Amino acid sequence: MRIRIILMAALIFGSMWPGQGNAGADSETCADAQVPPQTRIDACTRLVLSQMWEGNDLAAIFHNRGQAYYNQGRFDWAIRDFDLAIDLAPENARLFIDRGSAYDDKGQFQRAIRSYDRAIALDPAHALAYINRGWAYEKLGENEQALRDYRKAHALGNRLQWLIDRLELFGETQ
Repeated sequence: MRIRIILMAALIFGSMWPGQGNAGADSETCADAQVPPQTRIDACTRLVLSQMWEGNDLAAIFHNRGQAYYNQGRFDWAIRDFDLAIDLAPENARLFIDRGSAYDDKGQFQRAIRSYDRAIALDPAHALAYINRGWAYEKLGENEQALRDYRKAHALGNRLQWLIDRLELFGETQ
């Protein structure tokens, strides 16, 4: 009987301690963009605190948590997590795109452009990097640069209506 009580207590209290519990459920929650952002942040944080992850897996956790912070409008927190993910997976263009988006939403367009530049250097065929960089250039009034990026994204096969509208705004016909 005493062993059962000790085991029950270990199961109950162990699941509340960071690094314990259901890592599988937290992994799914952390990665699911449909989950409410705070729930996602909490799951990702438990995974980080578990110290069970490293390398690209840990980068993915920081990226997912950064996306959740971004969705809450907590751009500084998002950038911090995107930076942590980039430190672990510096070859991942998507991390630079998402960090650029957070800088863009903070009004830090030059920093956003530098992040998009890095994404493009890593993956020159990533149309979203060109679209986002073009939008940042446009907000800076650098319309020639913006148009160049919009054209490149379109040439890469992106047919997003927003992009077509931007091209038409600049007098481009499709």
